[in-house]
Formats: sequence, structure tokens, C-alpha cells
Amino acid sequence: MLLYRKANIKYISKRLGHKDIGVILQTYSHILDELEQAENMLLDQIMDDLYHTK
Repeated sequence: MLLYRKANIKYISKRLGHKDIGVILQTYSHILDELEQAENMLLDQIMDDLYHTK
């Protein structure tokens, strides 16, 4: 839930007691991929809005 709320990965890792963010990156890579896809769609929309204004 913290990842979906855009919490910092380093903070999440520390909060869960991990030595580094590697555990978070491996365990929740599917969520990170999903968030990246959403960011890509957002950027595509922004660029589309910029170059296809009426």
C-alpha cells in the first residue's frame, strides 16, 4: 500500500527493518512495474496534450 501511495522505497525498506532496498525491489517488483506503466501512460498523455492542442 505504501508503494501505491508513492512512499519512498528507502523509507519502506527501513520501516520494515531491511538492511537495504533489495528485498523490497525483489519482493514487490510486480507493483513497481505496474506503477511504472501508469507513469508511462501519464507521460504519454502529457506529451499528447502538449503536441495536439487545439
